This record gives sequence, C-alpha cells and structure tokens, in this order.
Amino acid sequence: MAESFEARLMAASSKENFKKAKQLLHHGGLLCCMESAPGVLRAVCRDPDGMIHRSELYGFPKGPFSGTCSCGAKDVKICCHAVASALYHAKYTIKYKEQ
Repeated sequence: MAESFEARLMAASSKENFKKAKQLLHHGGLLCCMESAPGVLRAVCRDPDGMIHRSELYGFPKGPFSGTCSCGAKDVKICCHAVASALYHAKYTIKYKEQ
C-alpha cells in the first residue's frame, strides 16, 4: 500500500516538527502560502514568539521533499514551517478539474 501524503511529510521532517506544523496552522501562524512554480511552495509563517519565517518546500505534493527556511533548522530536510505550508496547500487549494 502506498504511503500517505502526511506520512511522507513526517518522514522528511520529524514527528515533532509535524506536530509543530499542525499547531502553527491551528493558531493561525501561516500568514500566506502559494505555489510559486510547479512543485514549489513558498510560505510566510509567524511563530508563537512573533518571529517571522519564510520557507520554500520543493517536491510538493508527491516528494521527495526538501526545503529551505529562514528559521535555520538543520536537523531535518524540512522544518515545521514548510510542513505547515504543505498541509495547508493540500487541504485548502482549489484543484482545477477539466469538464
């Protein structure tokens, strides 16, 4: 059976960062998110301490995922800000359907 989208995100990040990403979304920490090119998400997030971070996530939606962020996370391929952008974009973006 194929691995789920969320499981792939968690594997590229960590359980802790995945949980932080969900908390960011729940508390309105994702300020904006857009697909700037096919497979590339750019986002701006505000942490609970008020710090603003800009992230880019590559490989959306199928992976493999990698990313960059102004938060400077070094222990994972993608930080909680990039994970939050992927979760948000996957859930709320309107998908074009040919008629």
